Amino acid sequence: MSRLLHRDVVVKGNPRTYKALRDTMGEVLTELRRIEGGEKTDQELIELISTIAAIMGGLKEERK
Repeated sequence: MSRLLHRDVVVKGNPRTYKALRDTMGEVLTELRRIEGGEKTDQELIELISTIAAIMGGLKEERK
């Protein structure tokens, strides 16, 4: 409704969301270590890393 009225929609993270992202980052780190061992990466992993990095960057700015 707010967006229809041309108002900004602000989404605020919560600790549960942050913990879920942290856990997902742990999984991504495991994959990156696997890739470092010489295995190939796929586009889905690259997109996941980009999305999580953007979200984590937004959470970091919000905490300041």
